[in-house]
Amino acid sequence: MEREKAKVKRIGLLENLLSLRSFVRNPAVYLQKILRKHNGLAEVKILMGLVTVTDRPEMIRHVLQQNNRNYKKTKVVRSLIREQVGNGLLTSDGPYWLKQRRAIQPGFHKQRLNGISKIMVNEIQEYMNDTLEKYAESGQSFDITKEMGRLAFRIVAKSLLGNSANTEELELVDEIVSQNQQFIVDQVRRPFLKPWFHLTGKYKRMRELKRKGDNLILRVIRERKQSGEKHDDLLDMLLETRYEDGSSMADQQLLDELIILYVAGHETTAMAMSWAWYLLVKHPEIEEKLVQSGIEVLG
Repeated sequence: MEREKAKVKRIGLLENLLSLRSFVRNPAVYLQKILRKHNGLAEVKILMGLVTVTDRPEMIRHVLQQNNRNYKKTKVVRSLIREQVGNGLLTSDGPYWLKQRRAIQPGFHKQRLNGISKIMVNEIQEYMNDTLEKYAESGQSFDITKEMGRLAFRIVAKSLLGNSANTEELELVDEIVSQNQQFIVDQVRRPFLKPWFHLTGKYKRMRELKRKGDNLILRVIRERKQSGEKHDDLLDMLLETRYEDGSSMADQQLLDELIILYVAGHETTAMAMSWAWYLLVKHPEIEEKLVQSGIEVLG
């Protein structure tokens, strides 16, 4: 790893500033060009610090799997993301992260996932009947990314909270989390606008928006606790989670982990499904195998 570090190409701040417009427009495309030019490994100097960029599987494995204890969450995660989504598994570090991980992991056993998978299948079936079938019958074109976003939202919302919140409340949470995520992206792409965000009151508006969403989810958590009813969803799993000393999560911890699960299971899933459809269309022979498999296995 040290030998690799010695070979790494550093993209200086001045060079990066000259390419600022390209970065702001589409960071993924800009960084991809850098990786292609420098054989999959480069250090990029940006206003928020020095960033190592790589698409080499062995280096990604070294950092995320084999030596993860040597690496702490970045400033972006510790400040921007944690401020918007809370101190859950995605944003925490050290002993607190380990404590949460050990407590939560047993909840994702096969029996629990089987119950949640039923919720997912029901939501997918309803969505197909209500939406996709109509598109198929009419021959109308549609934006697959938006539709997969709606489907992922329905799945993750029901998997997390079951029927404890109505559709309007769930859609409000979705809108609030989406706006907060976009605000994080804006700050990463254009950190020089931080004074402007303060002057225009955007920071204050986003904090108020987050507080509104948090209060809605906290209400659901407290109502579920008081009712004692079982819903076989992820909220139930978190409520049943116990630490080594036998204690349970506080309401704020439950809130943070629910939001993290929502963020992790929503947009990422929607994008993965969108690209999967794209690739299937590009490879009809694989699509045919998938159809045949569905017929044989599912009928």
